[in-house]
Amino acid sequence: MDRQALGKMGEDATAEYLRKHGCFIVARNYHAAQGYHEELDVIACDGTYLMFVEVKTRRIKSPNQKPDFAPEFAITSVKKKRLVLCAQQFLLHHSSYTCYQPRFDVACVLVCEKEVVKLEYYSNAFWADEVQGF
Repeated sequence: MDRQALGKMGEDATAEYLRKHGCFIVARNYHAAQGYHEELDVIACDGTYLMFVEVKTRRIKSPNQKPDFAPEFAITSVKKKRLVLCAQQFLLHHSSYTCYQPRFDVACVLVCEKEVVKLEYYSNAFWADEVQGF
């Protein structure tokens, strides 16, 4: 399984998790306007929050194995800044969603032999105002 297929598997699992928890999926793989180098993996809404979700998927060799590098640590301050900029662009172009409270969440997905074995979901993983430059 290549990286793109692995990432899609993690995003699919995250979207399903969100649906099961009462959310509707607004967009997947949203790319901001030209000049921005980031995408939002999943955008979801639960009627109160508009969740911008970064999905990190890692492959493991056995279901009990811990990944060499925990997915949640792959979100650097630079990555956070790019996600915030992308979310701002989304809201500028989709004003009907500005009535919802924006929130930045992270989903960490572990895959073993083409099967999702673990999904950890972190609500409010970070706030836009804690990102340097905002």
